[in-house]
Amino acid sequence: MNISVKDCVIFGKQNGEQTLGRVLGIGPKRVKIEQLEARGSHPIGTIWRVDPKLIWGKIPTALNTETTPPAHTAKVPTPKSSWGIWDRVWFEHQGHRYEGAVTKINRKTVQVRVDGNFWRVSPDLLRSLDDGAR
Repeated sequence: MNISVKDCVIFGKQNGEQTLGRVLGIGPKRVKIEQLEARGSHPIGTIWRVDPKLIWGKIPTALNTETTPPAHTAKVPTPKSSWGIWDRVWFEHQGHRYEGAVTKINRKTVQVRVDGNFWRVSPDLLRSLDDGAR
């Protein structure tokens, strides 16, 4: 896989938890990655040194932070507020609460990454994890 500094990638063990991260550096044996979502007891911002074999996917260029405007400008207007890339959110579906991070903003929906899966959710159904409601 061809990756470069500032690329957003999915990394982790094949049968374990896979996490969203940003490449900070590429060495001869390891890739330095900043964690962009919570992972067990490791908070957002944790730095990992990862074997390149444990990098499973590169986020499409449209989501890559190098080409995407900063989160404060990449907003989708909603009747109540706006969401930005990497905002931590939650929503309910069929009586279950799902928590994740905004990874893409579409015209009518917001893509949220939840436990390695991607959900398209109406922005009106999202709530912030930071303050409980938006």
